[in-house]
Amino acid sequence: MFQPDWLAAFPLPKIMQAAHVVFDAWKDLSAFDRTNFNKRSKEPQLTKVITDRAKSLGRSRGINGSWLPEVVWNVVDPLTAEIKEERRTDILYVWNNEQMTVELVFEFKRLKKGAASRKAYLGESGLERFITGQYSAGQPVALMCGVLLDNHAEVVPAIRSALEGLVSHLAMVPQKSGTYQLCPSTLFPPTAEFDTEHKRPAELAPSHGTIRVAHVFLEFGY
Repeated sequence: MFQPDWLAAFPLPKIMQAAHVVFDAWKDLSAFDRTNFNKRSKEPQLTKVITDRAKSLGRSRGINGSWLPEVVWNVVDPLTAEIKEERRTDILYVWNNEQMTVELVFEFKRLKKGAASRKAYLGESGLERFITGQYSAGQPVALMCGVLLDNHAEVVPAIRSALEGLVSHLAMVPQKSGTYQLCPSTLFPPTAEFDTEHKRPAELAPSHGTIRVAHVFLEFGY
């Protein structure tokens, strides 16, 4: 399968292993209706518990790196020291070797059918954070993780259709096939459903200028 030069140099097997630790943590935790991990739980509760389980699974599998929940970052005015913006990434996985450091962000969104959920997933509090926002600055890869509260068929096709109308707004990059959604995902198969690639402002972009986002839709097992 064709891979751009930047992706060929990316430590994808190691990062895939780490991502699948998070996916497996989800699968374990969502298997039944737990008192503090269920369809009613808010995103911070879900992501903190997933991170705790991922740490245990990662250790048991001998995977290097760190899984961190609810990491706070700030945009600070260098002249006045005023904190202009404060955001929290849901889950951050950090891995490094002598050549590079990878900071892999997992952004979680609870998803119901309807326009409000689509806007939250695709807009400035969701996917846009990886394009014009500060999330994953300088990083080539990230993940959007939709937690499905309604049926997949009622949620995901509408998100994919909406993406087709946001090609310019989200600075989407066509793939070799000419499409803007790479399906199936080449980043984190088989759990990730598709990938999208986006141009970023130079100050937020890695050296090749784009970020590729894997889209994962997680279901409760009960």
